[in-house]
Amino acid sequence: MAQTCLPQGINFSSQALVDNFQTNYPGCIFIEGDVTIGNGYPTDITNLNGLDVLTGIGGGFNMEDQTNLSDFTGFDNLDSINGDVYLFNNSSLTSFTGLGKLTRIGGDFTINNNLNVTGFAGLDSLQRIEGELEIAVEPSVTGFTGLEMVEYLGAFAMNGCHNISDFRGFNGLTTVGGDFLVQDGDLLDSLAGLNNLTSVGGSFFLNYPAVDPHVSSIAALGSLTSVGGLRLSGLNIDNVNGLGSLTSVSGEFNIGGCNNLQSLQGLENLVTLGPLFSLTGNDNLSNIDALENADFSSVVNLNITYNSSLSECAITSLCSFLDGNPSGLVNIHTNASGCSSVAEVEQACMSAGVEDAKNAAFRLYPNPTQDDVIIQLDVSTEIDKLEVFNANGQLVYEMVPVSATDLIRLDLELSAGLYVVRLLTFNSESSVRLLVSEQ
Repeated sequence: MAQTCLPQGINFSSQALVDNFQTNYPGCIFIEGDVTIGNGYPTDITNLNGLDVLTGIGGGFNMEDQTNLSDFTGFDNLDSINGDVYLFNNSSLTSFTGLGKLTRIGGDFTINNNLNVTGFAGLDSLQRIEGELEIAVEPSVTGFTGLEMVEYLGAFAMNGCHNISDFRGFNGLTTVGGDFLVQDGDLLDSLAGLNNLTSVGGSFFLNYPAVDPHVSSIAALGSLTSVGGLRLSGLNIDNVNGLGSLTSVSGEFNIGGCNNLQSLQGLENLVTLGPLFSLTGNDNLSNIDALENADFSSVVNLNITYNSSLSECAITSLCSFLDGNPSGLVNIHTNASGCSSVAEVEQACMSAGVEDAKNAAFRLYPNPTQDDVIIQLDVSTEIDKLEVFNANGQLVYEMVPVSATDLIRLDLELSAGLYVVRLLTFNSESSVRLLVSEQ
């Protein structure tokens, strides 16, 4: 009769213990506790055929320092491992053959220093890894073929895998619950394979030694809509067009050391920013216009520094943030003229407000003003409503209806700051920034 067994777990220290499992534990198809191979010591185990009745492991699976076992033949009926899977320093291991029915790992899946493993073929049914998939110091692994069915990772970390060029094989991956961290991949040159990734709950962290960057495109991230944080460091990219669907970065926003990056084009849909914002050391970045729709109000640490070509920072969203007298840390320096200090950006914001007024369907004057302001319309127009909003988007003044005239005088009695004046007619609306200075 089929049953569970071994709530305390078991260590297979010899081939004989594997071969005699069904005799020693008749009817057992599910081991409740942890399963280890060798418990950190080499064994004479060459196959797991005696375990071919197992359908599940309630705990974790640990295999270290094995020198005779080349794959997992014998685990052919294993459907789930509820705990962590840890594979370390198994010099004879070459593949995951034998794990073809495994659909779920309930904890972390760590693959470290198994020098002859070349890939993930054999894991063709794996759909979920609830914990972190960590791949470290695997010099023979060349890609992720075999993981096409994986839809969810609790987190992902890759470090010291020097022969992986992209992420093909992860084509089914849609969600990473925690961080997605990639460091030091000498051949990694694109993110192909991540085309269906829509959400990363933690940070998306792509770090490359700036002395020898290879990653030249992030176009594969076109489905990504939200991340808990974004750090792109030392990449060879000249644009971020692959982030066109991204609307939310709720934690750190950090792009640094990307010396070929010329603009942030592709981030036009980004709205939500978290507490940390940093652009530093991007030598060819000239403007941040693409962040016009970003909301800086939650930022408590803003760092725009050492971007030697960055001269245009006076976008409405940043101007409104600076005008709100932020209480956190604001560093703007060592950029090109026009964005080399907070004062310089604020001055550019004032100029931008006057220029907007000249080009709009109506004029405000004087602008900047200290008290009264006159609205001059291009033609006499029936205005349905006049509204004034502060830098936080709050309505601070409203006039309904507005007399049909080409001149409207307002005594706003507003405190110093940046405002938006909006006029609404039957079939149109027009807005202009207004700067109120100290009296």
